[in-house]
Amino acid sequence: MPGIEVVNNLSLLNMLSNVWVIGGEAVYKQTINRADELYLTHIEADFQYDQFFPAYKRHFKQKWRSEAKEQNGLRFWYEILIRHPR
Repeated sequence: MPGIEVVNNLSLLNMLSNVWVIGGEAVYKQTINRADELYLTHIEADFQYDQFFPAYKRHFKQKWRSEAKEQNGLRFWYEILIRHPR
């Protein structure tokens, strides 16, 4: 896609100014300390997973939250958080 660069080596992130990280748990853990904003989707369900998004609430505050929605029997909402001043 035009305007998108896929990076497979996290050491290259320092050369980029606007980075969007699409996980896995290990990738999120390695990059969350560099984030200024988080764009999250919360889903109210128990999926029986053993990997999770890293703890973030101590370092970020809510900027915006959508109304809750429901689709295919799942309740969810979107949230944007910004980092507390460092």
